[in-house]
Amino acid sequence: MNGGRPPILTTTSRKPARRTRSFHRDLVKSFVNLVRFTRGKYSVRDIVGLCQFRHYNRVIFIDEIRANPSRMRFYYVEGDDLKPAFILLLSGVRLIREFRNGKDVRARFIVPFSGTLTENQIVDALAEFFGLRKLPPSESLKDKGAGIVVRERSDGIVALTWVEAGKPTGFEIRVRKFVK
Repeated sequence: MNGGRPPILTTTSRKPARRTRSFHRDLVKSFVNLVRFTRGKYSVRDIVGLCQFRHYNRVIFIDEIRANPSRMRFYYVEGDDLKPAFILLLSGVRLIREFRNGKDVRARFIVPFSGTLTENQIVDALAEFFGLRKLPPSESLKDKGAGIVVRERSDGIVALTWVEAGKPTGFEIRVRKFVK
């Protein structure tokens, strides 16, 4: 677990496509405290019940459009209900296997690349949800281990890139919109 925090349950749609299943596997490999759950015929209510039974207080749903991951919905489990935390609308992903010399590393920190408003909003939301340590944009990453760099591109897409010792390791999530 991450700092004594309960694990986070992650699941997909009922019949996810191959690429979404691969993304789900890579996501679980990329954080310390994620638990992968194959949804099957479970309803959202059943998933809330499972979270209560296992004492999970957070859940992530991965949705897809045309066989690709398209949205990540983040929730807090409060009693019998799900309280929305935020949503990431995705424009694309790069899986670990799609990087040359890609490897899975578990993120321990998160840092905005230049400190734009959107970068900071995403960094704050993810740091709180996952219990990641936030670093300032100017911090050197060479001796920090594995983490996530959040960088807003000129086209407005925000790339979340996993790095180790300041170099990309092989997992990237591209966000087209952040909804709080």
